[in-house]
Amino acid sequence: MSILSRNTACISNRVAPMARLRQGALIAALAILPGMALAADAEPAWAGAPYEGTVKLHIALPGGKTHEQRSDASAQWVRESDSRVDLVLRTKGSNQGSKTDLSIPGSYADGGWRSTRGMIRLNVDANGTILGVGNDPDEQRSFKFKGEVTATRMRLEHQMTVGRAEGGLPAGAVVTYDYDLTRSNADAGSAK
Repeated sequence: MSILSRNTACISNRVAPMARLRQGALIAALAILPGMALAADAEPAWAGAPYEGTVKLHIALPGGKTHEQRSDASAQWVRESDSRVDLVLRTKGSNQGSKTDLSIPGSYADGGWRSTRGMIRLNVDANGTILGVGNDPDEQRSFKFKGEVTATRMRLEHQMTVGRAEGGLPAGAVVTYDYDLTRSNADAGSAK
């Protein structure tokens, strides 16, 4: 056997196991990928039935005066289409007929949810941390959101600062909605 033949045989004996190892890893990766795609497209644990409970409305006026009231509230991610899922916050005021609905268009992404258009930029990460800001220059309002959500509980603070007098509120008033909402384990991940 020539030196060239011996070196080629030696190299091919070393390469063949490496090639088999790479081929096995490739097959394993291909077997896992479909499951990963399904997991990425799956709805988060907090999707489905609404969270219900109370919201504490706190109004801070310039000059230090404050006002608080509590009312019933709910929050739910509502599927509008295959690609659109809106976060809908509802508040029933204690005043007869008063009600607040806020619907933020968005979609599930990266194991969480994010708003997709409009004046509010809101994100819920895969761990359930809620953060967001917004600005409505026409109405002169700014918004802040922070909170957390699990399969059975949602805590959310939604703060709005009024830039011009409106609805009996002077410019500079800060309205804070402090949501404390729950749902049962049985409702987690199921739409009503």
